[in-house]
Amino acid sequence: ELIPELIIKRFGSNFNETFLDLGTGSGCIALAILSESPKARAIGIDKSPGAAAQAKRNAKKNGLESRFHVINGDWMAPISGQFSLIVTNPPYIPSQDIESLNESVKKYDPILALDGGEDGFTEIKKILSTLKNHLKPQGIAFIEIGYDQSEQVQRLIRNAGLCCNDVHLDSAGIPRVVEISYGDK
Repeated sequence: ELIPELIIKRFGSNFNETFLDLGTGSGCIALAILSESPKARAIGIDKSPGAAAQAKRNAKKNGLESRFHVINGDWMAPISGQFSLIVTNPPYIPSQDIESLNESVKKYDPILALDGGEDGFTEIKKILSTLKNHLKPQGIAFIEIGYDQSEQVQRLIRNAGLCCNDVHLDSAGIPRVVEISYGDK
């Protein structure tokens, strides 16, 4: 996962706040960050009760359950407050592309975690619409995106009154994660 690498590179083991992991799924992003940041805490939110339960089991298996609180809910709806770090790997694959995905992806990832709606941006738009309510003015958010979505996501970020600080490339050189800050609006 690129997001944990970016966080660890930026903060090392010094991150000591509570962060949000939206659409936590198995909890792998939050747990990777927590394993490298011993003073950090995370709140993982997932719409799927099964995924939330799996994230809790994975936290326990890795001895991180005391620092990882998992909530079953839809994006940021179940929480209040602001955070200096928000991470997410939301569904971003256009609905019509789901059938043509590699079998290994379809076999191990639930459709709920893959299907980003007709244009692939449905869930990203939902996240961006409320991100400013939960991101501290000095905070940053990292959102994983599809291989061909960088330009459109940057427009959506600007339209939400946020700033796109950077677009990080994956190991294949593909734009994969947008880094967002609060912005001026």
